[in-house]
Amino acid sequence: SIARSLILALIVAPCSAYVASYDVRHPVSLAQHHGHLPRRAALNLDVRRRAAAPACIANLRSQSHEETLLHFLKEAGMTAKPEAIEEMSAGFCNWVYRVDMPALVGSVVVKLFSPLAKLRLTPPLRGFGDEVAGERGLGPQLLFRNAEGLICDFVPGDTLTEAHIHGGTATVPRRIATRLAALHSVDLEHATPPQPEQAAAPPPAEQQQQQPAIVWDFLESMVAHLESADPSADAPPPLVDAATVRREVARMRARFDALELPVVVGHGDLKPSNVMMDEAASSDGGDGGVCFIDFELAGAHYRGYDLFKLFRTAGEMSTDNMGAFLAQYLASLPGAPACDERRGLMLAELQAESLCSEPLTWLEAAVFFLFAIREYPTEEARWAPLAKQRWAAYLASAATVEADGTALQALETARGARRTFEAREAAASA
Repeated sequence: SIARSLILALIVAPCSAYVASYDVRHPVSLAQHHGHLPRRAALNLDVRRRAAAPACIANLRSQSHEETLLHFLKEAGMTAKPEAIEEMSAGFCNWVYRVDMPALVGSVVVKLFSPLAKLRLTPPLRGFGDEVAGERGLGPQLLFRNAEGLICDFVPGDTLTEAHIHGGTATVPRRIATRLAALHSVDLEHATPPQPEQAAAPPPAEQQQQQPAIVWDFLESMVAHLESADPSADAPPPLVDAATVRREVARMRARFDALELPVVVGHGDLKPSNVMMDEAASSDGGDGGVCFIDFELAGAHYRGYDLFKLFRTAGEMSTDNMGAFLAQYLASLPGAPACDERRGLMLAELQAESLCSEPLTWLEAAVFFLFAIREYPTEEARWAPLAKQRWAAYLASAATVEADGTALQALETARGARRTFEAREAAASA
């Protein structure tokens, strides 16, 4: 695409010069967390909901919305009658509610995990990313989680759209960059829940291999479900057969193993709608007011996967905004380079790294919708166009990380330039 070509031009130029219990109850009282939250006019207790419950919410078939939510709240120790319950969004099957509790508690957000989410995530992982982010002020404070759902702070503000990322100036992307750099700087030991027992001390750092990206676990679980489909079942033929999906996942795994991209504690689904901004809290021009939400897929991820997914679009990408975003991200990392030449070389490598992640962001999304249709064929009319668009985008970008692909070539060029610079510096200081 033109946008990709422009970014590649920008890159090449500077280069030539897992716990026994899954419940989480924080020791600080709920009143301390929520007494300050904004209040709203009282609503009727009846849940404001969509006309029909999606088939994928199995535990709501025999219970009303109110009964389900009240039961979950009681599990978390919130026994008072809610003042109001409002469905915030359904996403792709997970149900998310704002629940206004009496004043000493305030407003909270309740997410009930869907069967789709449970197929992708083992119980220890459900809500773990939200816990890690909340503890570091990078997401809403987590109050409770178990294998069925989670409860966290209600955060005021608006979710972003692609227009915030690609339209206008780079002010919003720069603010996001600062917060994302903080998330990516969390030690990788926090990418997965701690094991109940450690059999032995971990090996020295120099003997440790890079932690594999968790996206391959997600893809493996979804492909396995595609392969388990009963061919005699009364269901429409798959949009893409499971063997083809398996082959493409293996192809990308091989390419990414060869790329050896940096792995960090990542969000895993950093689309604009998973970023919130409270303008009242961001008037100082810093990163205030930016809050990441929905850490369902968080864990060890390729750094470029988060960086590119924020800007991934079927429309026109703002290369200027992406460049400014990456520059601010680099400047916000611990130990950011002060030398202009080194900074330029590292930025070029970061840009190439992000572009190399494009096909994987499309592949994961395509496989998710194919997997979702396989589990809930009644939703095919709604999800099939999304699956087709993302599969086509994956196929269109997959070649960029092949041996002669533009993204891979840009990455190799950037890495080569950085190594040359480092060798020159080492020789000069010898």
